[in-house]
Amino acid sequence: MGMRRYSGPVTTVEQAAFADLPILITCQECAHFRQMHSYHLKRMKPDAGQLPLWNPVPGFYCKGCRRKVLVAITAPMHWT
Repeated sequence: MGMRRYSGPVTTVEQAAFADLPILITCQECAHFRQMHSYHLKRMKPDAGQLPLWNPVPGFYCKGCRRKVLVAITAPMHWT
């Protein structure tokens, strides 16, 4: 889907999609997390491409808290 040889900075969800990196969405309240591919998040929320990585983002529904909370979206810095 993405360009595995992407060598630029990865600071947004859209750049993580270009780099074909998985992302981890972690609830700030209960630490419940969900892993997915970044292009899947862009399909679910079309405006998610501009969301910053490693910063709290409001408006995501947590299945653990059962309400909308702040989440942290992170991506691995290298392949394993």
